[in-house]
Amino acid sequence: LHVSCNSEMFSNFKKKIEKWIMGHRCVVFMKGSKEQPKDRCTGEMLHLLDKFCVNYSVCDVNMEENFAKNLALYSGTDKLPLIYINGKLFDGDLTGIGRMSHSKFCSTFEPYDGGLNKRIYDLINAFPVMLFMKGTKTQPRCGFSKEMLEVLNQSNVDYATYNILDDNDVREGLKIYSNWHTYPQLYVNGNLIGGLDVVKQMMESNQLEKNAVVPQMTSVLDVKSALQEFLEGNSMNYCSILSILNEAQPEFIEQEKELSRVLMGLKLCVSMLVNRSLQKLVSIIFNLDWMKLSRKLIRTHVDILIQLTLADVSCVDNVLMCFVKKLKPGTISPTCTVEDDDNENAIKRRIIYTEAHRALKKLFEIYPVCVNRIFTSFVNAYPYHGQHTVILRDYARNLLHSTQYLPHLERNILGLIIEEMTKNDVMHDMSNRSVSSAEGIFEMKLDKSETASNKQSGAHQLLNKLDICLSDLLSFLQNECFFPDGNLNENRTDELFESLISVFIRSVLPLRSSSVVQFIWFYMCSLRKKYYRQFVKLLWECTVSASVSSPLRLNAASYLASFIARANFIPIEEIMKYLLSWTQWIQQYICEQDDVNRSHPQLHCSFYCICQAVFYIFSFRCRELINLTNGYDNLVRLNLHRIVTCELNPLQYCSNHLVRNFANVSRNYQLAFCYVTLERNDRLKQLRLVAEWNLGNFFPFDPQPLRRSFTFIEDVYKEYDQTLAEQWLTTEEEDCNSGDTVMDDFLDEAEHLSAASLRNSFTYCSSPGFVRIGSEKNL
Repeated sequence: LHVSCNSEMFSNFKKKIEKWIMGHRCVVFMKGSKEQPKDRCTGEMLHLLDKFCVNYSVCDVNMEENFAKNLALYSGTDKLPLIYINGKLFDGDLTGIGRMSHSKFCSTFEPYDGGLNKRIYDLINAFPVMLFMKGTKTQPRCGFSKEMLEVLNQSNVDYATYNILDDNDVREGLKIYSNWHTYPQLYVNGNLIGGLDVVKQMMESNQLEKNAVVPQMTSVLDVKSALQEFLEGNSMNYCSILSILNEAQPEFIEQEKELSRVLMGLKLCVSMLVNRSLQKLVSIIFNLDWMKLSRKLIRTHVDILIQLTLADVSCVDNVLMCFVKKLKPGTISPTCTVEDDDNENAIKRRIIYTEAHRALKKLFEIYPVCVNRIFTSFVNAYPYHGQHTVILRDYARNLLHSTQYLPHLERNILGLIIEEMTKNDVMHDMSNRSVSSAEGIFEMKLDKSETASNKQSGAHQLLNKLDICLSDLLSFLQNECFFPDGNLNENRTDELFESLISVFIRSVLPLRSSSVVQFIWFYMCSLRKKYYRQFVKLLWECTVSASVSSPLRLNAASYLASFIARANFIPIEEIMKYLLSWTQWIQQYICEQDDVNRSHPQLHCSFYCICQAVFYIFSFRCRELINLTNGYDNLVRLNLHRIVTCELNPLQYCSNHLVRNFANVSRNYQLAFCYVTLERNDRLKQLRLVAEWNLGNFFPFDPQPLRRSFTFIEDVYKEYDQTLAEQWLTTEEEDCNSGDTVMDDFLDEAEHLSAASLRNSFTYCSSPGFVRIGSEKNL
């Protein structure tokens, strides 16, 4: 590691040290080497790690200049030694670490391997009260064990036993594990209580009952025996186990005891489940419904599945998918509303989701190389768009939560969620959102109770799903981008913006029918000046690049126009600079066209796209532009009249509604006269003397009818100035009535719009940017 004290080098140090920490399960930063530690505490700690066969890596802080200083800055402490376990700094007390028992070590550090030590750890934690003895409850094989059973039976303590005579590895390993060399040994909640003498003393002082409050259970050896008998040909007890797993309802106390006994028993004989003859049992274990299990039983189930992967690594994918499926609800009736389902199941599902995340995190810590498999499982388990809103909502929320312990998958997870939302967005038919003359989409009232009696239409149901998912995603971004005190976390926001830009280029920019998802980038660009400038630069370069396909250039120009027009956070002075720069490009393009080929307008796609963008922004923000210092002079410098009257004839191919609005605005300010050109274009269309090609009216940041998500951007979103439009329309109407309009104010009689119809086009047309402008105030 090459480290210096300056910020850039420290950033490099941080990246490399994190890569090292995450690449090893246990890392010790110390002075000296593994063979020659510099202090006693470090030596004791290394001895303990070696004693319990822990795989760990050692780093001498004196290996590089400034290493110790940068490590102190990174960890927040200058004390040594430092231990990082599973990527996290251990901040406990290292005093007397050399005298720890193995059980204390495991509960403190948890970096042990999956061999004998792991097996012992699972055994002592199999039941709250666990007795390791010679023999069984019914047939003790030594006097001390028999006397211990009598003491426990007299105290009415419920306990399980393990016969060490049948397992010599456990018999010898447990002595080292707990630093207790005689039997029997009694454990309560995973902690060693002691032998017979200690238990007798606790019995006399009534301490034993206080430490042993456990449900009535039988020996776990019953399950193991049942499996062994089944493999030998006797299936009676095996069938009973299957029946308990299939039919038990844990809400009944007795059945919960049975199910708990079976799961605890299975936990201690997972190695037997790799036998193909037990495939039916394994299948039932995989399909256990967590909605019917208590938190304790869910955790036992998780332990069984994770141990199964240790016994047979080929089960990892199936176990992963089992955990991932728990991140979404099961089947929900289509008639059940979101609120009703939440009222009934939210608490239980919260427990399930917490345990599923805990299980995935634990599995990832054991198999860090399976990170790509985890993401593949996320993709394969993603619910179909037609499923219930709760399923889509909860799964997306859980994927976002998983980025906390799977940071390397954050970009992929964000991309997956956005791509699935985009599919829903594209599938939504915009025509279903058009309104009748009596009611507009922006006046639509969302029924907060979402009662079944007021069911929404299919289109509105899909909109509601989009609304909820987009709102959750924006809420996630907001929480990640801001500190609790409300200040912007610039480094974190930069990371998210970089990830989201790549998703935009790959999944959103190529589409021309989305109306909702793109507001993610509208929100992100509003956070910092450099974001919207980077976004505008990206769109401009895509629009004018000859190496980009025509449809993509057209989409980029549409995003560019709509974004600049609607972004209230972009200073109007900067918008004027953009317009001056773009019109300069347009003027230069016009000068370079010696032989205009009007039969193939696609050859000039970039030119027409940029012209439409300029017309749109000018029409939308004209009042603000004209009110700038030297605003009118700068608008004259745009030379709009030359653009609209050039041989390339951009008005011929721009959106019809936009052209009408632009013609009216430019005439009002005496900046361009378009009506003669429009009349000629209409006649050419009638005679079919021009190519039937049009840029369309896709402007992606038009008002979106989703109230929940719109609250995140309403403060930075520019609404159309309806009063200005009405002023123009009134002027036009007066001119029409007085007959004082000049010749180029008139269109061909068949195509001329009256003032009334022009008013209608401003208010109800589908031209983006002017859609339902009279209703934008209701946003």
